[in-house]
Amino acid sequence: KNYPKFFTFRAAQGFEEDIIYRHLEPALAFQLEINRLSNFDVHLISTQNMKMHLYYGTAKVDVGQEVIDKRLFIRVLVRHSDLVTKEASFDYLEKEGERVFLECLAQLEVAFANPEV
Repeated sequence: KNYPKFFTFRAAQGFEEDIIYRHLEPALAFQLEINRLSNFDVHLISTQNMKMHLYYGTAKVDVGQEVIDKRLFIRVLVRHSDLVTKEASFDYLEKEGERVFLECLAQLEVAFANPEV
């Protein structure tokens, strides 16, 4: 299946690609607070779920310093259209949120087996 691909090029960065926003719908960056990852050099780790983005991040350090802070980040959104009642909407979000959370944990377990991490 072919999914849409998104790339972000900013004038402030000399029109170099801002890889932290790769394959992320532009309207979602604010909701996911992507700017919180700016202290890290991040590398996308491919996942089977295109709605889930897994990153291996290393802290940005001065040249010659050893990188000590290494982390995995995973981002995903639970979307839904407005359902008939607040209760139905809450029930859906609760169940879908749990399902997505468990899927994230499974993906993190797979990432730990990755020799690059």
